[in-house]
Amino acid sequence: MNDEIRDSLRRLLPEAPNIEDLVAKICDICMEHTNCFKNDEALTMKTLGKACCKMIDKLIKDPKFNARHLLPILKKHAQNVAREKESAQSTANETTSGKSSGERGGNGKSKAKLPLPSGAGSPKKERTRGKVVGVSNDFIYIEPLDAATKQRVSIKKSQLNVPGISLHVGNELTYIPSAIKDTWAHAPELVKVRLNEEEMQTYLDALVDIGEERELDMLSQIQSCRSPWDFICDREQLRPSVVSSLLRVVKLLALVTKKISLRGSERLAGFFDEFAQTNVALVVLPHFVKRNIVTYDSEEAIAVRAYIEAVAKVAPVQFLRLISLMKRLLFIAHLNDYSRQTSNSMLESNSWNSVKETLGVMKSLILSMGGIEDNIEGLDWHELPLVPSRRELTFSKANNFPVVRVKEAYESEDEYLDTYFRLLRGDCFFELSTGVQNFLNGTLDKRDMALYRVSIDGIQITSSGMALSLRFEVLGKGSINWKFSNLLMFGNLLCLSLRGDFQAEHVWATVAHRSEDLLKKGIIFVTLLSASNRLTDYEVILELQSADPVSTPYNKATKVIIMAESPTYYRAYGPVLRCLQTKSDGLPFVDELVKLQSKSRPSYFRRGLCDWSVIFDKQSLPAPVSGSTSQRRHHVSYDMMGYEDDFEECEDDEPSEEDRRSLWRVDLLDSLIAAGVKTTLDHSQLAGIKTAISNRIALIQGPPGTGKSYIGVKLVELILSMPSKPEGPILVLTYKNHSLDQFLEDCLRFCDDIVRIGGRSQNEKLDEKNLAHLRNKFMGRNNRLGDLRQQMRSLKTELNKTSKSLRNCRIFDVEAFFKFASWSQICCLLEFCPKQGKAHKIAADLRKILNSLSQSDGRDFLEKNLSKYSDVLRAWVPSSSELNAAANVPSTSSCVALLKGYSDEKQKEEKEADDDTNQDDVEEIEEQRFLSHDFESRLKAGQWRNQGDGFAFIDTRRPSGFQFSTSVPLPSRDSNFSNPLGYDKVDNLWELSVSDRAQLVLSWQSKIQDEVNASFTEIVKKQDQLLEEIRDLESSADANVIKNADIVGMTTTGAAIHALLINKVAPSIILVEEAAEILESQLLAVLPENAEHLIMIGDHQQLRPQVQSYDLIRHNNFDISMFERLIRGGLPYAQLEYQCRMREEFVELIRSLYPNLKTHHQLVAGNQRPLCIAKSMYFLDHFSKEDSSSHSRSRRNLDEVDLVIRVLEWLLREGQNPERVTILTTYRGQLSEIKKKIKAMKVEGVKTSTVDRYQGDENDIILVSLVRQDKLGFLRASNRMCVAASRARCGNYFFGNAELLATDPFWTELLFAMKEKGCVGTEFPIVCPRHPGRPIKLGSQCAAICPALLDCGHTCRASCHPTGVHPLCKQNVDFKFPLCGHSTKKICSAPEEKLHCSVLVFDRHEKCSHTFQRKCSRLRSEFSCTERCIKLLSCGHPCPLTCSKPCASVDECPVCFEIQRIEREKEAEMLRKLEMQHRKSAEEELARLKDTPVEATLKPVEWSSENGDLFAEIQDQLNSIHESQSSEVRVERILHAVNLKAHQSWLKAKTRMVSPSDPVHRYVMCSEDEIDAAFRAGLNAFPATRLLKPGEKSQLSSSGNVMLRFKVLKGKTGRFDSLQNARSTFRGGKAKFDSGIISNPQGKENLILRENDLALLDYVAYIGVVLVQRDKARPITELGMTLAEGHYEIRNLECSRSLGQNRLDQLLYREAESQFLRMLGKNAGKYEVSQVEYIDNGRLNLMFKETKEAFAKSGKSTDEVFAFHGTNEDAIQGIAAEGFKIGGVDTQKRHGAVYGIGVYTAEDPSVAMRYSKRVHKVLLARVIPGQLYLDFNYGATNEILVLKSKGQIVPQYIVHYTERVTETSE
Repeated sequence: MNDEIRDSLRRLLPEAPNIEDLVAKICDICMEHTNCFKNDEALTMKTLGKACCKMIDKLIKDPKFNARHLLPILKKHAQNVAREKESAQSTANETTSGKSSGERGGNGKSKAKLPLPSGAGSPKKERTRGKVVGVSNDFIYIEPLDAATKQRVSIKKSQLNVPGISLHVGNELTYIPSAIKDTWAHAPELVKVRLNEEEMQTYLDALVDIGEERELDMLSQIQSCRSPWDFICDREQLRPSVVSSLLRVVKLLALVTKKISLRGSERLAGFFDEFAQTNVALVVLPHFVKRNIVTYDSEEAIAVRAYIEAVAKVAPVQFLRLISLMKRLLFIAHLNDYSRQTSNSMLESNSWNSVKETLGVMKSLILSMGGIEDNIEGLDWHELPLVPSRRELTFSKANNFPVVRVKEAYESEDEYLDTYFRLLRGDCFFELSTGVQNFLNGTLDKRDMALYRVSIDGIQITSSGMALSLRFEVLGKGSINWKFSNLLMFGNLLCLSLRGDFQAEHVWATVAHRSEDLLKKGIIFVTLLSASNRLTDYEVILELQSADPVSTPYNKATKVIIMAESPTYYRAYGPVLRCLQTKSDGLPFVDELVKLQSKSRPSYFRRGLCDWSVIFDKQSLPAPVSGSTSQRRHHVSYDMMGYEDDFEECEDDEPSEEDRRSLWRVDLLDSLIAAGVKTTLDHSQLAGIKTAISNRIALIQGPPGTGKSYIGVKLVELILSMPSKPEGPILVLTYKNHSLDQFLEDCLRFCDDIVRIGGRSQNEKLDEKNLAHLRNKFMGRNNRLGDLRQQMRSLKTELNKTSKSLRNCRIFDVEAFFKFASWSQICCLLEFCPKQGKAHKIAADLRKILNSLSQSDGRDFLEKNLSKYSDVLRAWVPSSSELNAAANVPSTSSCVALLKGYSDEKQKEEKEADDDTNQDDVEEIEEQRFLSHDFESRLKAGQWRNQGDGFAFIDTRRPSGFQFSTSVPLPSRDSNFSNPLGYDKVDNLWELSVSDRAQLVLSWQSKIQDEVNASFTEIVKKQDQLLEEIRDLESSADANVIKNADIVGMTTTGAAIHALLINKVAPSIILVEEAAEILESQLLAVLPENAEHLIMIGDHQQLRPQVQSYDLIRHNNFDISMFERLIRGGLPYAQLEYQCRMREEFVELIRSLYPNLKTHHQLVAGNQRPLCIAKSMYFLDHFSKEDSSSHSRSRRNLDEVDLVIRVLEWLLREGQNPERVTILTTYRGQLSEIKKKIKAMKVEGVKTSTVDRYQGDENDIILVSLVRQDKLGFLRASNRMCVAASRARCGNYFFGNAELLATDPFWTELLFAMKEKGCVGTEFPIVCPRHPGRPIKLGSQCAAICPALLDCGHTCRASCHPTGVHPLCKQNVDFKFPLCGHSTKKICSAPEEKLHCSVLVFDRHEKCSHTFQRKCSRLRSEFSCTERCIKLLSCGHPCPLTCSKPCASVDECPVCFEIQRIEREKEAEMLRKLEMQHRKSAEEELARLKDTPVEATLKPVEWSSENGDLFAEIQDQLNSIHESQSSEVRVERILHAVNLKAHQSWLKAKTRMVSPSDPVHRYVMCSEDEIDAAFRAGLNAFPATRLLKPGEKSQLSSSGNVMLRFKVLKGKTGRFDSLQNARSTFRGGKAKFDSGIISNPQGKENLILRENDLALLDYVAYIGVVLVQRDKARPITELGMTLAEGHYEIRNLECSRSLGQNRLDQLLYREAESQFLRMLGKNAGKYEVSQVEYIDNGRLNLMFKETKEAFAKSGKSTDEVFAFHGTNEDAIQGIAAEGFKIGGVDTQKRHGAVYGIGVYTAEDPSVAMRYSKRVHKVLLARVIPGQLYLDFNYGATNEILVLKSKGQIVPQYIVHYTERVTETSE
């Protein structure tokens, strides 16, 4: 079939001898190969589309074709197509006979049901199908068809809400049985119905009634009950009246598509997509059009055309099915036209316009198909997109733009608009397209266009809409000074290439906000141009999110998004282009603009009155016709026929006499001029006034200095005085903001009702006239606006929630897998995991655990162990490259290659960080670019990242920690992963191939994307609705403000931006200042349709409009303004002749351009040349070389800069005011250098500008730097020369190469005029005003000496200087200080108050009496004593500070600091030795166990005297854990865990520790079933279990408890705020901690180990919990509280192994005995406890408690330990009474005090026993540990606890011990 298509297309053009055959051929091939386009879409549609477009263009442009020849051909082919379709349809009906007509479409294929409204789709309860067996007045009787029971039910007719439908016996419907007797929340739904034609008619009419009130309700009704609609659409024959009603329904829905955006048309798209495939659309409608539609403009024809347009917009893929219908409409159109007139007049007929409209729709349909969307050559100008197509962006093409007709009329309005739209569009995108093409070719110069690498950072919703925050990196440029750079200015157009090579998908955006601080951080905010992007905003965000961060290095796998910034300011073009595309409906001034024909004066000037005293002397005028007040100011009503005033109808009070105006008839002007009435204008200005009131388009040319603005202001004042002036304000347009400010300020003299639109005003007088200010004043506190803004703020909260889900759209992890995978798939992923790698082992462990759990418990377990399951999932999930291949993601290798080549230049230019632009550039750009008030006023730089302001941060990084995740690519737009061939039903996912797995992952991820897309789209929809309503309110307020104004002023760019507002206000009078600088496209766009009078004032011989493309200037005349074109086209204009600015000799410089220009000598008589320069004008000829900066193409001439600056310095030295001097230059690069020099001079007030920026301004002295030495460049333009030569009032001075300039005729004339007056030379003619006879060279000074006598009596004697500006006297004179009497020398002009005596004198400090030297003028209090302090600190060391400073504290003592440093070093060394000893012992034990047989068993431990201590120790520790006061733990039996392999792992882990230490005991609670797993896997069997330490309270159950005791190596411990942070630290490259402490919300601390091998299972204890009597028992911490403060008690504890009545004493005895024997270790068998005494001291207990609380508040550890202290009998009694003493140790004599002052204790009692051998008793105390020291003086390693505070220790027990007597065998 593909070959057949190709052959047909090859024969297409040769076999078509004329247009008529071509139309028929194309239509037939379209119909013949409809089903083949999907298979060969690229070839077929591209070729066919081009041919169709060319044919349609020729039809539209050629109205003279013979319609009679076309009619029979179209008729014949339409009949053949219809006949073939009917035959095919009848065959299909026979094939599908017997099947339900309500379930199949007319083409025999199953039809896809439209999406049902909410609640009508899948109900919660299963529906039953029934058949109607009876109908009464109120009820319908139904018999179930598929239910188990056949019981009939009855339903009220009111419950079946289908308009126009009456049920009959045999109809079928579905219902919910349980709802029959309820209120019918789920209504019955018809599924099969048969209707006669009357019922069809009734049903359709009922739908029309619903649709006329609300169209979408009609659509909901159709979709909620599909059976009647499907029955009608399936008919192949219908009565014409039924078809007419059907068309009314379709028309109503079609009209809705014109009101909504594509984003909101999903439901309508589904409706029209399905309807286009039904029998009604394919068979009935063409037949109906053929038989029943006679006129093209009938109601039925309009409905059919609306249907075609709707399909074109929302379902373009169905356009091929409409061809026969469109051919029939064309036939009718031609038939109508042929019957009324000949074909030669067809162009002017309405019928032909309708044909053109239909052809345009067909053309849009063709172009909407795939393969040719980038080919826009066939589109009309009003169909062109407002952004470049891909082909325009990446392929250069010849200049095929239309040429501006300078002196000729246009043939039609369409040609006129087409010309200027295409030229403006081409100029807008010229630099961007050129830059992209150069980038792809590898020839892009970084100075021509900026490129950035970007990724998304967040989303911002403001009251102006949604903006994206992008991270960016500038490519190919060094550092940028953003303050002076014109990059990323507000409104700039941005093109984001999602693949980085500009060949694939593009995204268009504009800069939404510019902040220097954010730009330095690499952040910019942009607004998407959603209407110009093929991707939705949601898809764009996903694409941006998938990009790698901008800091990621380039490689083949890097996802790079490149952003190109258009050098052309899009905000000045985009609104103009949009306005131009709407001008096809109505264009004002057609005769003048299109036909170059001048028409009569405006209508309001024909019969009106005006106040001629505005321009004439009132006393010289004849008697007025009448007197009145200002119409606009007092709303006076005039009787236009009698010219009488009607003050009685005035809404205001009676006006004062000074407000009354005298009015004269307008047509008196000629008489007044002829009579020579005294006026303030010259005769040329009067001619300008006459021209303005005599023509609808008035042209007034004003050479430099002739008062163009003055004439404009007078015209406005004159028009405002006319009662006949049309309603609405006068619209004043200018090119620049400062010109607008100046014009409106002049208007304030006679008019107060002025509105200034735009935010760039620099005039404070106009601040209150700004539209924003007046709008706020008008609206006041608008409650509705406040509600809308509140809704916008709430919308930001929704966005924050949705943005958290955006990240998951591109991340597939364990949570996403669990969300979609079934339980069987989750288990099978573990069951069938391949037997290799780490994943298999983990899967086996998890599988064993899951086998013992239920499904719900298993899911809970896996959710708590995601990190383990993720290791298994990682082995199953395809790689990123495989996912990219499945998603059809193109490679980025070509992009990476381009970027590497482009970025290599960056290193070369890194050194040059000079300003790319200068401040003048920024000012120029800012003046043209309207900054958004909303962004500027509400969102400063620091607020953009504020969550409260709607910022939603999007983290593009992958999740950290143990959990596995992979980035899922965004599938191509034509991919569909909604149902991946049933893969989601496969239990064993390992059976799927890699490609099938990728398909399944993508399908799951697409579901997540759909959910987030729906949420995000809803937010965007709400935002659009709120913004639209806000803008409507503000727009209405703006319109009301403007309508009540007399004058409205704005720039042309602002007018384009506010085009809708202008059209709403509809001003009739427009005055344009600087009209010659405005592009005709820009001015044309803002002319309202109802405009009556256009006044343009300018000078086309000065600067022309700015055009970006030189090619469009040279070949297309695009820089010709409307002002110049109309003058050159022959329209009448007035030229002003008298200049009032320049000296007479300056006029000769521009005489070649203005031969009739005269000077108003009276007004310029005061313009005197600078006295310090011999000539009023001069050309300094020089030959210095020019060059250019590496950062800019602009030219500069540094030597010429020096010349200009030297002249400036001379002018300023001779007393010229800096504000009277302006320096102009022709290049921005030169301007930048000049500004640097002036800044270095530290002079303010000197103006600098380019020549182009200075038109309209003037100053007394102008210095012009022409720069060029090699070639003229754009100096060749006479317009630029004219501006440069006409800005000065008093002095005009040029710097340049006269020989080079003489090659241009205009400059030749200027040089000739200057040479005639001797004003050209190589030496600048500076002179001394006081000594004119002395020669002076530039850069030197007058050598004469000033002989004047100064006020002090001395002679000046300084070199020549301006008169009256003598320098200060420099003579030396004697001077005596009046206070001290010392003498010195001083300069005569030096003020005495600034002199200070510097004689040295001796003085003495008052406090310490130390002597010092000071200068006489200095005060004693200014000095501090510098002698060394002689006092001693409390530590005994001398104070290190000086005498005048307060003595240092002990902490600042350098001696003590050194001692502490030595102690820390000693401690560190001891700790290192201990760690080495721990590692060594572990290694030795490992070596010893190497050959030991492997043993793994749990050995029972029997209770015996030897093991009693073990039982007591474990029982005591568990009781310390048990938190109940009414029960205690009893150890029933113990198992000793012997596991050699685990023991060896424990020892190896000890050797790997950061800081090895002795083990501590920790407990884990488990069940008996878990003992075996714990014995084999240790802590690995309890990943989420807390380790309980002795003393930490926890609830133990009353039975069935098993406690596992682990020996834990804590080592170096750190504190962490979360488990995730702890694990990420442990997984770091270099371990810092062995364990970590994490505090939970309940205040308890959890211990986490770096590796579980650091815990070794030691014992398994089976325990029971028994109840005890606690009547008399008191907690240990409360015992001391009963004693009065200052008293204590020592009592003997009962010794018993069995628990009796005095249980507390026995527990205390056990605690002391267990601690003593356990800590003795191997030496425990040598001693036994004989007695234990308990110390109860309330005061010491309270002090200990307070210290513990203080430690807790300061964040220190509050863990308690037992420690022993040995001393003599007397000391023991003293400690029990008063506590331990701090500082009682002589550190010089006692060895025990080597660690400083404190209480020395030890956990090992053997250390304390050395100090208590005589008494055989030691103190056992509770201790909050202090500093730890290691003592190696006792043979073994012991820990010494040195306590620095008395509150850290409290004595608790006195333990009496004896040595055991051992018998020796004989």
